[in-house]
Amino acid sequence: MVIAALSCCAVASFVSIAGRGWASGAASVLVLAAILAWRRLGPPAVPLSVIVGLGVALRIGWIVAFPTEVELDFASYHRFATQLAAGEHGPLLYAKLLLQEVGYPLVLSGAYVLAGADAGVGRGLNVLFAAWLIVVVYRVLVPAGEKAALSGALMIAVWPSHVALSSVLASENLFLPLVWSGVGAALQASRREQVMGGALLGAAHAVRPPAALLLGLLVVGSALRRRWSSAVVMAVAAVLAFASYLGVRRATGDPFPRGAFGYSVLMGSNVGSVGTWNVADHTWFLTRRTEAGVSAANSEAVALAATRLAESPAAVPALVARKVGLQWGDGAVGVDFALRRLERPGADLERWRGPAMALADVAALVIWLFALHAVVVGNVLRQHPLAWLAGAALTLAWLSHLVLEANPRYAMPWFVGVIVLAALRRNAPLTKTP
Repeated sequence: MVIAALSCCAVASFVSIAGRGWASGAASVLVLAAILAWRRLGPPAVPLSVIVGLGVALRIGWIVAFPTEVELDFASYHRFATQLAAGEHGPLLYAKLLLQEVGYPLVLSGAYVLAGADAGVGRGLNVLFAAWLIVVVYRVLVPAGEKAALSGALMIAVWPSHVALSSVLASENLFLPLVWSGVGAALQASRREQVMGGALLGAAHAVRPPAALLLGLLVVGSALRRRWSSAVVMAVAAVLAFASYLGVRRATGDPFPRGAFGYSVLMGSNVGSVGTWNVADHTWFLTRRTEAGVSAANSEAVALAATRLAESPAAVPALVARKVGLQWGDGAVGVDFALRRLERPGADLERWRGPAMALADVAALVIWLFALHAVVVGNVLRQHPLAWLAGAALTLAWLSHLVLEANPRYAMPWFVGVIVLAALRRNAPLTKTP
């Protein structure tokens, strides 16, 4: 299944590149050649600090050149954090985030208290989170060798979609370093590290619920290796961390249950809107949630989605293919959101959108192919629990996204897993985590 998922993602990236036009594709060939040359020669013999500096410089440069206006979900996060930092509490404040987890805006509000309620503060925080992620991926890959660790860190540092998303107040900026810090700690032999790993994954779940997927895989993996105490420790630490988050919410006046699995399934089954966001389903779900509660709305949404798909089975293959392309091409993950609307009046968005999205798609395609090579030729899945975890997470995420809303941002956390797989090269021998 891992090979099938990687292959489908690679095809989706290739199709996405083909749709950008010849000019964008030609400009991207240079980047492809540079990445392939780097792949053959290996990562440069430079300290990790240089790679982190490169990643930070790219993100600051992007933010200065393309300051994205705060809108959509990101405007809700900014407004919530601003009001919370000003001392406002209660249900009316939380009601504005009915369909989002509030871990990221809670952290954002703390930054606003310290440095002022300005979107620029949030963007600066995103740059710090990016530096954290680069270091995290390096540390996670260290057991596989210095080359693998530097390779993964460099891929993250120059990843086009993640660079672009630094100008957007999106929860992925915090989720990625949190969840992969949790993975890195949980895979260690030390009981203290495992507790920390579980706690970090619990905190990540407060930012984006799919963190539970990686936590579940880690617990199952520990159980399969008969490390029962490790599985229990991680699970308990995650539960306690999430309980603390719930306590903060209750203390600041949030009475609303979170979670909108049914909402995403409902959006994902809409053949007319190719499984993406649409006003009709959005309005219906919010109405039912208000009238009957979140549990009833979720169950009714799932039932409605099943009915839709049963009524139009002939349209399902085309719907699935379209969603795979949207989800895993990668150009629309960060670049599209970042260039959707700029603060600078009169900015020529279309001049940059095509080439930037093509570069993101080419980078995605290269990483998918590298990961596929590592799995098929390098046989890394049998050599290290981290590789197994990254492959299993990608596969489960890919399968679940076939029935969920095709928001490209949702693929971003699992793309890091693919970068991990791609970094585990055949010429970098793996050693099992002690």
